[in-house]
Amino acid sequence: MKKTIIRVFAFMVIFGFVVSGAMAQTWTWADPASFSHTGTGKLTELAIDPTNDLLMYGIDDGTGGAVIVTLGLTATGVPIVAGLEPTVRDLAVGFQGGVYVITDTAVATWATSTYTPLPIQPRVPTDNTGTYKHIAAGKNGKLFVLYETATEAQYILVGNPPVAAIPADVKITPQSLNLGSNGSWVTCRIGLPASYSVADIDLDSICITAIDGVVLTTPICRASGSPSSVGKTLMVKFSRGELADAITAVSPGASSVTITVTGSGGDGEGAFVFTGDDTIKT
Repeated sequence: MKKTIIRVFAFMVIFGFVVSGAMAQTWTWADPASFSHTGTGKLTELAIDPTNDLLMYGIDDGTGGAVIVTLGLTATGVPIVAGLEPTVRDLAVGFQGGVYVITDTAVATWATSTYTPLPIQPRVPTDNTGTYKHIAAGKNGKLFVLYETATEAQYILVGNPPVAAIPADVKITPQSLNLGSNGSWVTCRIGLPASYSVADIDLDSICITAIDGVVLTTPICRASGSPSSVGKTLMVKFSRGELADAITAVSPGASSVTITVTGSGGDGEGAFVFTGDDTIKT
């Protein structure tokens, strides 16, 4: 009898977990909200501002790609502008609620009633003529653009936004590096200003990006599995061999070099990039 009771109890516990798990993963949806606006066509694209869930952007297929906006899912929307040339094809809401649109041949920012092409446009294949098809926003303001050539070959174009870098306190050891040494690692300790936390740094973003001001074609990035946080300081390791080779290539014969370490972290409005220098002897 005791075994039977235990088995029944175990079954009920397991069944309860299954039901609880299923319930925890159940979507809930609001009632349908009718939408109309004063444009001439229907919405063909939709984007929501992730910072507040209130601003809704869309493209009207009847007015040459007009971008419209409405507060929340209210009954009517008011077109900001109609008949823009070139036509707006797609849009996305990105970093800190910024709105980005694409035409056939340009990526642009959207503000108030018009769009402004980015000062630096994506690099596209030089031997093909094509158009932008879709745009999406990623982490920390990255943009992803789908580009399609006249022969229907497709490319993903990834862009990183300009973000003002915060100064980081960077300390590299050993402070005197023997370029011929057989050692495996150099250690780098990173500190951030008081209003930032090293715990928010994206570890995969930490790289040595320049030596004596010369930007490295291939950055030397953090060795995997190396981070160790000590108080307000983050410690990572870089390949000693890769750094020695880069120093030899950039500043052969130098008695000392300045090494630049960069990275990024945070998310949404708290996103940041950092840069810091340290000078070591060689």
